[in-house]
Amino acid sequence: MADMLKFSIQYSKNICQRTGHILKEDGFLFLNEQSGMPVYIQYPNRLFKKVESSCHIHIYPHLLRHYFATMARSLNLSPTDVMHWLGHSSLDMTDSYTRPTQQGSLKVINGMQDVLFKKDASTD
Repeated sequence: MADMLKFSIQYSKNICQRTGHILKEDGFLFLNEQSGMPVYIQYPNRLFKKVESSCHIHIYPHLLRHYFATMARSLNLSPTDVMHWLGHSSLDMTDSYTRPTQQGSLKVINGMQDVLFKKDASTD
């Protein structure tokens, strides 16, 4: 994550240099490549709307947080680390962000096969 932030900072510095702006310490990190002006929250929302209209998949920026939580937990990453990375104050909140996955469902049913389909010794 630190490398991604360093890359983002350098990328923004490059945009500022190219567009004649100064990247201030308390300024916006994500900038429009042509104008050097900040990218506001409406911009990603508009991009997601375009994706939705062209492929008919309902997606919005906050959904990516749910996806991150779900994938991190399915990879058995530390629940506490995931909680802190997402900025949650409790594991319950992080757990509420996770969504069911096909792989998770298969893992559950495969793990329960012996219990669910155990043959009764008296019927053999």
